[in-house]
Amino acid sequence: RWCAAALAPPTPPPPPTPIVGPKACQGPTAADVCNVPAGQCARLSGAKFCPQVSVRGGLTLQNGAKLTTGRLHVPVGGRLLVGTPQAPASNVEINLQQTGELVSEGEVYIHGEQKTSWTRLSQPCNWCTTISVAQCSGWRVGDTVVLVGTGNGHNGQVEANRDYKTDERKIRSISGCQVTLDRQAGQNHRCEKYKGRVDICSEVLNMDRSVRIIGTAGNFADGVRVRQQHGGAMQINYARVSNCGQRKLGEYCLHLHKVGPCPSCSFSGNAV
Repeated sequence: RWCAAALAPPTPPPPPTPIVGPKACQGPTAADVCNVPAGQCARLSGAKFCPQVSVRGGLTLQNGAKLTTGRLHVPVGGRLLVGTPQAPASNVEINLQQTGELVSEGEVYIHGEQKTSWTRLSQPCNWCTTISVAQCSGWRVGDTVVLVGTGNGHNGQVEANRDYKTDERKIRSISGCQVTLDRQAGQNHRCEKYKGRVDICSEVLNMDRSVRIIGTAGNFADGVRVRQQHGGAMQINYARVSNCGQRKLGEYCLHLHKVGPCPSCSFSGNAV
């Protein structure tokens, strides 16, 4: 579970290592987005369903693209591009259905719009409707935020554990880093110095991203997976991955599996 950490205010994550060589795909246009041969290119800007997707050439998901598939495979020599750090993707969705996977031995570069992934309250919120947060870059009306519990004001461990819970709300309006919620918080979220020395402020998480990798909701044992394996490169930055992971060992929402040294690989700013 999330807990309030008595640490210094969060600092923005370092920028990912610059990508080496991921240029726009150049070559003849593939006849089918679902099967992109080596040396060919495909682009998707609308909605598309494929039972399986094989990318041996280059596949670019443009703004507004929605790809639904049970398996998206990028073998050696293939490349999947979704935005760049300079031109991040907007409103892109990869739906891997019930227990699907995005698995790659090639190259995968996914870049959503940068935003403050999480921050802390800068003032207490005692059943409040408007919160003040330390950072809020990229936050928008309609975003889902989660206020992490701090024991509803209790200092005792037993009482704090008993009353621990989080509040999930939508942003109704925002001015600077004053954020008005769609409804009142359901508890006392503290922001204070414990014994006058240690800052304890509730974390606030922003769960929305402009790129979404999703699975079917309601399956609590087996979800979707994203995996880079046995070489290649994967950058997934500022994306949301939901209904993911599996209870059995070695099946994760985001996974670098026996990739070896990969200075250009990164998972940064994601919501899982």
